[in-house]
Amino acid sequence: MSFRTKIMLCTAVLIALAFGLGGTLLISLSFQNALDQQEERAVQSFQTVQSTLGLVNSVSSQTQEEDVVSVLRQMDTQSGGAWLALRITSEGEVLYQSTGAQTSLLHSLWEEVTSEGGLLERFTDGEGHYLQIASPFLINEQTYCLEALYDSSEAYRDRDNQQRSYRQIFWLVVLAGAAVSWLMAGLLTRPLRRLSAASQALAEGNLSSRSRIQTGDEIGRLSRDFDRMADSMEEYIRRLQESMRHQEEFMGSFAHELKTPMTSIIGYADMLRGQSLTGEEVREAANYIFSEGVRLERLSLKLLDLLVLRKEDFRLVPVELVPFARQIKGMLEPVMRRHQITLRVYCRPGRCRMEPELAKSLVINLIDNARKAMDGPGEIILNMRPTEEGCLIQVADNGRGIPPEEIDKITEAFYRVDKSRSRAQGGAGLGLALCGEIVRIHHGTLQFESRPGAGTLVTAELKGGAAA
Repeated sequence: MSFRTKIMLCTAVLIALAFGLGGTLLISLSFQNALDQQEERAVQSFQTVQSTLGLVNSVSSQTQEEDVVSVLRQMDTQSGGAWLALRITSEGEVLYQSTGAQTSLLHSLWEEVTSEGGLLERFTDGEGHYLQIASPFLINEQTYCLEALYDSSEAYRDRDNQQRSYRQIFWLVVLAGAAVSWLMAGLLTRPLRRLSAASQALAEGNLSSRSRIQTGDEIGRLSRDFDRMADSMEEYIRRLQESMRHQEEFMGSFAHELKTPMTSIIGYADMLRGQSLTGEEVREAANYIFSEGVRLERLSLKLLDLLVLRKEDFRLVPVELVPFARQIKGMLEPVMRRHQITLRVYCRPGRCRMEPELAKSLVINLIDNARKAMDGPGEIILNMRPTEEGCLIQVADNGRGIPPEEIDKITEAFYRVDKSRSRAQGGAGLGLALCGEIVRIHHGTLQFESRPGAGTLVTAELKGGAAA
């Protein structure tokens, strides 16, 4: 059963209960009031008869019952009173009673009247409703019983008519209320239907589906919470898809990196095995096999380092920056001189919390990437200084530079800006991916600023903490 139907049914039940109880109470009160008015009129009419007979009885102390009966007969036949029948009895003997058919409806109340006084009795014969009033009456010290019969059916007929009309109005009101509540429930539940449609669309894969219900009630707040959840889910799925894409690219790149040296090794090994070669050709083939084997070894070590960096926790210790920078310069200067590259190192005194070997690998990889960006002689500048949160490491070169559209991709594993040059220089595209992981371990950031043909500036900010 839909929520809209439940609202309609609940509203219809409430209308039925409220209108039913209210109408029934109103009809009952109206009916009781009509009965009370009829009774009051009947009592007044009966008292008029009593007063008239009492007046006759008071005229003479020797009033005979014939005189009273005569007056009662005249009142019954000429006055057109509200009664249906009159009767006067003495000790159970009827002295006078009306001649109409309704006279047979009069009950014998002589014993009750003489013992209890005046009586008022309501009864029905199955077709009509009646009111009988009886009261004792004295004539010459003798007790008589005066009785009158009145018709009270009008009040019952009015009640029955009211009930019939009320039943018709009741069902009309209930049906109208149900129809109005159905329409109102439709308006109230429209946001819920929109929210349900958005949920179904989201479940079917439409991650951009939103409910966007702009109301100030609970449904509006639920809609905003749902949309925020959908935004988070869409962002999470986007990241997951991006991660899967990176993994696929990683596996493709890894397979490609393995394919080239393995093809060379297999080809030269097959040539050594199946052909008669000169000593020079053997040495050349062995050199190719050796160089490609070294390349595979370097690739495996880089991958191992990358996996280790992502899984292990490292302890950061205080490191003096000046000796650290001097050590790196001493390690790299012979390589730089061989490639006719000038390495300049500037370092401000201070201490920084870092993992020394990882930080050394970070700086060496950044300088090595700067070297590979040189087409000939050039200059690389290493600048280090302490900060409040750790230290700042900058490596600048005047090499080829990086196109703007490539900067966001250069820290991806196996990515190369210039694939032919990097492979010729022995690169596997993992150096900057390692740098990114090392910076992450130090809670820092890695930024690149570059212009094609003007060089590149790499800024690594390590936030492992300043050491006192």
